[in-house]
Amino acid sequence: MRILTILSGAVSALCLTAVAPTAEPAPRTYFGSPIPMNSAAPEPTSLYRMFAGRSADWGAGSFAYFAPDGTFRAVNAAEQSIGEGRWFVTTNSKMCYDANWMWRQDFSAQSSKVLTCARFRVDNAGEMWSTTGSRAGPWFPFSTANLKRGDLVTPQFTAFYNSFGVAPGNIKK
Repeated sequence: MRILTILSGAVSALCLTAVAPTAEPAPRTYFGSPIPMNSAAPEPTSLYRMFAGRSADWGAGSFAYFAPDGTFRAVNAAEQSIGEGRWFVTTNSKMCYDANWMWRQDFSAQSSKVLTCARFRVDNAGEMWSTTGSRAGPWFPFSTANLKRGDLVTPQFTAFYNSFGVAPGNIKK
């Protein structure tokens, strides 16, 4: 399904960052590796603070906003798709968003409800890692460089809603 491919790519884009080589001989994990060695789950409250009130640039024209009240909105201009729902952090340090997605297809709007969760770990060097897979991975370096303070999504999100001919909050569930 096209929307699931978009979501998977968007989460991967949020999770990827370059890993700089180090002179230290300590074992390191790289792109697509198993769970990072010597890592632990971050505190859920710090994970919440990392996302709350920020917009994520998922790349390729995709953006998401994680409102402090738990509202989630996303837009993908290239695919003319939008998502709306809620986001939350679990006690075992997963950041999830449960959203209704809508996109254009065959002269109409299609929709689907999707729950996506990312697991997070921090290694001994303080580097954050994430995966949308199981604890076995694959794990990817995570960078907050793609997270910008404020809501950079809602204006474009609202414009797409209006182009679909529905009012915000009315995606079929």
